[in-house]
Amino acid sequence: QRQQYDMTMQLTALRNEISMLTDKLIQTEEKVYRWKREFKDLQHKFIQVVNDHTQTREKLEDTCRMLEESEHIRSRWFLKKAQHDQEPISNTLPKKSSPRQHQSHSLPNNLLSRVATRNVRPTLSLNFNLSLRRNYTNTPKKPVAAADEGGHNPLLWIGCLSLGVAYTYYQKKQAERLALLAKQQTSDTDENHATVSHATENKQENTPVIKSNSKNIDYQQVYNDIAELLDSNPDYDDGSYGPVLLRLAWHSSGTFNKEDDSGGSNGGTMRFRAEGSHAANNGLEFARDLLEKEIKPKYPELSYGDMYTLGGVVAIQELGGPNIKWRPGRQDAGENKCTPDGRLPDGSKNTDHVREVFYRMGFNDREIVALTGAHVLGRCHLDRSGYEGPWQESPTFFSNDYFKAITSRQWVKKELPNGLWQWSDKSNPDIMMLPIEITMLEDKDMKPYFELYAKDVTVFFEDFANAFKKLIELGVPFTGDEKEYVFERVNM
Repeated sequence: QRQQYDMTMQLTALRNEISMLTDKLIQTEEKVYRWKREFKDLQHKFIQVVNDHTQTREKLEDTCRMLEESEHIRSRWFLKKAQHDQEPISNTLPKKSSPRQHQSHSLPNNLLSRVATRNVRPTLSLNFNLSLRRNYTNTPKKPVAAADEGGHNPLLWIGCLSLGVAYTYYQKKQAERLALLAKQQTSDTDENHATVSHATENKQENTPVIKSNSKNIDYQQVYNDIAELLDSNPDYDDGSYGPVLLRLAWHSSGTFNKEDDSGGSNGGTMRFRAEGSHAANNGLEFARDLLEKEIKPKYPELSYGDMYTLGGVVAIQELGGPNIKWRPGRQDAGENKCTPDGRLPDGSKNTDHVREVFYRMGFNDREIVALTGAHVLGRCHLDRSGYEGPWQESPTFFSNDYFKAITSRQWVKKELPNGLWQWSDKSNPDIMMLPIEITMLEDKDMKPYFELYAKDVTVFFEDFANAFKKLIELGVPFTGDEKEYVFERVNM
């Protein structure tokens, strides 16, 4: 009995040590992940400095080019003036010439050449002959020749050169002004069209307003731009917008009803207050506003449904999750297509409610549990959902740790200040589970999947990828010609 007791104590100590090592491993993984993010930020800052340096250099080159051209014109004028000063007096007398010949002298050849090649950028040279700038102060003044002396009057040369340069500058500015005016007119036309479309939405409540994708979109570049936003605000939550972008994709898709094909990601109706203000969508304005400000202006042809779901794909892949196959094709609809409140899961209810919500969309128990694994990312907020805390210790790294936590820890009830309650980890009260999740774990048909995913991350990743793809495509009127993307990752 003594030996058995000692072996039991040793086994307990070994288990505790394994648990401590596991926690340290998780913490180390999180630190490595954050270091990678910090390194990526430093890379971005370095690239920005290089870009600023390049722009400054280009401006310096343009300034040098203008100075070189100015010195070239000035030197040509002094050369002509010197030749004029050295000519005999007889050569300065007026010469008989035909009107055609006289007209040809009205514009010097070098000016004609400069006007004809005004769009050709000369080779940059920093060796300026600056000594020409004030040589005229040492040149004796000569009598000014008459204006009709066959083009030898220096004032005529200066006037022609000035007119040529001024004309070139005017043409350039006029072209820029016309281009800007055309752009503004196009923008005004688009805005007027949007206004008319919005008015049509209000009049025709049963007809969605469709926006066609008239231009090709580089969806890999859209993915890259969203990926760059994930860690753009270190003060937001745990330092990443990834979890809230995933939640936006989930909630904008999880309203689908297979009975009447209403709801789902098609339509992008989450952007309207009528749907965005639902209780289950509290806090998603952070994700919507981020994409509206940083992504939509770059890709105005990108539909809101495609933008929201693509944001979820970016979050999953960039935070370490599986590859998600994605294809475009969602069409924006009017506010009249917003879904009623109550279609999303309520964390305070039981398994029957879960099945009612997910069976309405066409999912089975295995797919339900797999999608629940998305709770590995992010945390609850007391002022949004009414609950507080993350589901495990690494809320910005996608893994099967959610299933490990819910199946292996001891959960106790914790009362909240708002009157609700949640499950908390007995050994780490900061970690929580929703009441509905423990009822799912205790369900005899769902529990085997919780245990399977806790043991095998590969199976979980495969099932989650398939279920999430199905979720974000519910109700989308694909034509069959859409390209299916598997995006290259940016940070992983």
